[in-house]
Amino acid sequence: MTGLSRRSLLGLTALTAAGALSACGSETKPPKVDPGPKLASPTPELTGTKLGEILTQYASALEKADGEKNADLLAPRISGSAAEFRRATYDIIGKVPEHESALQRPSDSLVVPISSTAEGFPRYALALVDDAANAGEARFFVGLEQKDARSEYTSWGWARQAAGIEMPTVPSAEAGTTQVGLEEQGLVLTPKEAFAKYAAVLTDGHDNADPDDLILEDPFQQSAHAEIQGERAQMNEGVDWDEVASVREEYAVKEGEFLGLATAEGGAVVMGTLTSTRRVSVNSGSISYSDDNLYTKLAGTKKFEKELVRTYGTTVLLHIPAAESGAKIQPIGAYKVLLSVSGS
Repeated sequence: MTGLSRRSLLGLTALTAAGALSACGSETKPPKVDPGPKLASPTPELTGTKLGEILTQYASALEKADGEKNADLLAPRISGSAAEFRRATYDIIGKVPEHESALQRPSDSLVVPISSTAEGFPRYALALVDDAANAGEARFFVGLEQKDARSEYTSWGWARQAAGIEMPTVPSAEAGTTQVGLEEQGLVLTPKEAFAKYAAVLTDGHDNADPDDLILEDPFQQSAHAEIQGERAQMNEGVDWDEVASVREEYAVKEGEFLGLATAEGGAVVMGTLTSTRRVSVNSGSISYSDDNLYTKLAGTKKFEKELVRTYGTTVLLHIPAAESGAKIQPIGAYKVLLSVSGS
């Protein structure tokens, strides 16, 4: 893949003294001044100022929609999975008001902007911003996409920055960077392969899904697996493993949502969307909750004789190094949203 394109501004080429004198003594028109080389690459179409304006509109729409629990107010800045996930959250809050604490959202306080220099479409930008409720919380990566010249920049997802993860070096906002395709070569894995591999790791763990050890562990994966194992142990307390119930969550890549930008060292940061289904399967007897919780309220029962099923949507951000670097893929952000609960 191509590395970071640099902008080089060169001045006009000066005429030599001899050339100027000979032009003065001739009836022919003087030669046109050579303007010198063109820009080595286009500059970002989305400047820091313009990106800030878009983020303000974006944050305002999100705040208003959250206040009224009305997903129709998200358009046009918030689209795709981001709007779909928010609508599902509003529906859940309508049934379980205390779930409003799940409405975490990015602010318009821009920390690091990354814009593409693409002349065609779609165009991408990635903004690292503060948490809207608490600037001390982990920040959010907001992905922005402009599909065509007539469209606004919209966001179909954001991911919360992982704690303790070293961030890749990104180009300056003034220089911008090149876009990366879903099947871009020259990386440890193509973005399409990396998302599929990460979904498999989240489903089956590193030992089973990543025998070549291409993806580093990250807080999101660790907490997701620990949560599943904790739930599994609780379901089978005092009996053999999985005797009462088994717990499994399967992840899949959602097609049609992708953002990829080159990093300074020749790798890429890529954003995509995953969906998952966590299924508690009752193997013998039944499982019962003594007190109501979010899941029992949404399922309409505290006793399950067959299964308890939850669906989620997750936006993820990965850093994929250049193939020759010898480095591994590092997940650097994720944001998971509960979408639905059912059971019997």
